[in-house]
Amino acid sequence: MFLRRIKQRRGNQTYTYFALVETARTPNGSVRQRTVCYLGRLDNLRPPDWLHIAERLPDPAWLPLLMQEVGYKPPQGPGGPVRSVTIDPDSIVWANPRRLGDIHVGLSAWQLLGFDHLLRRLVGHFRTCVPLHKIAAIIAVNRLVEPRSELGIHRWLPTTALPELLDVPRDRVPLNLLYRCLSAVEPHKPTIETHLANHARDLFHSDTDLVLYDLTSTYFEGRMARNPKAQRGYSRDHRSDCKQLCIGLAVNRDGFPLGYESLAGNTRDAQTLNPLIEKLEQRCGGRRRLVCFDRGMATEGNLRHWRLTKRHYLCAVRRCLVCPYLPQIRDGAWQTLPHRDPVAQIEVQELPPQSLDGVTERWLLCRSAGCQLKERQIFAARLSKARAKLARLRTQVLAGTFTTDSVILRKAANAVGRTHDLRGVFTFTIRCATTSKELDIVEDADALAEEGDLQGVYLLRTTTPDLEPEDLWHTYAADAGRGGLPQSQDRPLPAADLSSQGSAGRRARPVCGVGLRAVDGDSRAASPARRHADHGGAAGAGRTDPVGGVVVHHRGWQPFAFRACVGSHSGTTRAAGGLGVATSGALPATQSGDRTRTFVVKNVAVSH
Repeated sequence: MFLRRIKQRRGNQTYTYFALVETARTPNGSVRQRTVCYLGRLDNLRPPDWLHIAERLPDPAWLPLLMQEVGYKPPQGPGGPVRSVTIDPDSIVWANPRRLGDIHVGLSAWQLLGFDHLLRRLVGHFRTCVPLHKIAAIIAVNRLVEPRSELGIHRWLPTTALPELLDVPRDRVPLNLLYRCLSAVEPHKPTIETHLANHARDLFHSDTDLVLYDLTSTYFEGRMARNPKAQRGYSRDHRSDCKQLCIGLAVNRDGFPLGYESLAGNTRDAQTLNPLIEKLEQRCGGRRRLVCFDRGMATEGNLRHWRLTKRHYLCAVRRCLVCPYLPQIRDGAWQTLPHRDPVAQIEVQELPPQSLDGVTERWLLCRSAGCQLKERQIFAARLSKARAKLARLRTQVLAGTFTTDSVILRKAANAVGRTHDLRGVFTFTIRCATTSKELDIVEDADALAEEGDLQGVYLLRTTTPDLEPEDLWHTYAADAGRGGLPQSQDRPLPAADLSSQGSAGRRARPVCGVGLRAVDGDSRAASPARRHADHGGAAGAGRTDPVGGVVVHHRGWQPFAFRACVGSHSGTTRAAGGLGVATSGALPATQSGDRTRTFVVKNVAVSH
């Protein structure tokens, strides 16, 4: 942003106006200058009018620069030393609020994990206007508190306190640098994953005795001709018309990521399991861990490989392998696991163990009331839709719209769909009537009953002898996201509160101390170097980071622009831009959501 001087001549008089202008790039790529606000004439303002100008500026620290631009000199105070200045608390307004609470928590977690030092070492050799390790911190914090695209981050960043916390220019972070950052970081993926796993083990005592593995996909709009991994395959988003990318992710029992791999979009699920687990073993060491995966990867080839290599696994099998156990499902001895919610009721039935490749494999039938309810609702919707389509097709055949037998049968098969739960339910017969053909549709009651008995039933296979049936089901449900798993009592992380409750009878003290820094007509206080300096108080006050501006005035109508700071709170007196600010009251900061709205200062006395 910059100030533009606009001159207009009317008759013999020349008038000068000022406007705040910013440079922006249009969607077609051209650069244009956009007027943010008009400041009007500034040569005939009274001292109180400068307060209104300061309120309209994005940064109150620009006020001395603006005064210098127009040649305004504030009136000098009375001669001799000034011992104190009384400020009217009702005149204090909060200007330029920015998001701080959750931003500060996210950045602190980033620094606690040591990512700032690690990425400075890995990508610090790149010569960019803003260091890449700081750009990576911006992207990571955004993903934590409010995930957006790179373009969204570019628009979101000026509304937060991240530029001040990272000491980067608020409006000088290029959009292309956000796009290029992850490309520079991605080659160091193994180093970063190893670093994260080591810190997670040290900080949270996390272990890798249980690994949950699953696969997902994301699709692209466009040709993606230069991305060899963008291929067409099985789309979990029902977008078979778009190219996609598969992502395999492994996490531990606490949900901490242990590693991921980006794979081609046409990769089969079963082909992704062994390579990722082998890389995980190289990073974490050892094979004595239980790996849980879904039935899409539980092929006989994978399971035999795991048995021969003495690895432990827990998985479910496909529906076609569960059908032979219908007698046990209908008449077997089910054991009900204790649970308070009847909707989340779980029943288990352990089958005789199987000896395969010299390894004893446990087989466990599980029936979840939550999964059964969900699958019945889905099946009822599919069945109703298929019946409606077949009834419409029957009317069309009777009206003579379709006359060829192969076309009629193909239309009937398309009406039923390719889902496994409707296979064998409908039988079609074509009869020749007097003037046209008729389509007879018969529903198999036994197939419907069989499908109803299989709903919500899973057959688990495992080689671990240690876990009880209840633990086996809950472990698999955590990996596959099945119903019946007890809901977590954890709550979303709220925005950080700036105050903590003290003990009974004691006053609450601020967790993040709030300091004040004044910016008056002195050019030293208005310089960028001083605006980002540490203005902590005496006795080694901690570092302070600017968060927003507070504009106040006192009885002499000389404007002061204060900047609120976050740092350690070590006293009630702090240096403030060359002026001492003594506070005889508290400095409370109230919050609405996670954005500070008001700032109250009581009994402030400014002394030379």
